[in-house]
Amino acid sequence: MVKQIATELHKVVWPTRSSLSYYVGSVTVFVLFALGFMLAIDYLMGWSTKAVLAL
Repeated sequence: MVKQIATELHKVVWPTRSSLSYYVGSVTVFVLFALGFMLAIDYLMGWSTKAVLAL
């Protein structure tokens, strides 16, 4: 079984350093965008709730 695992691992195509850096950068940008979007929605929901409850 260990020999089969080693054989399969040799078949794996590992990413190059440049493609890995690109992937990490892309994921980081997307996560920061999603974070900003969620923070904006949270702020707007909090502001609207306070406005409604103040009536």
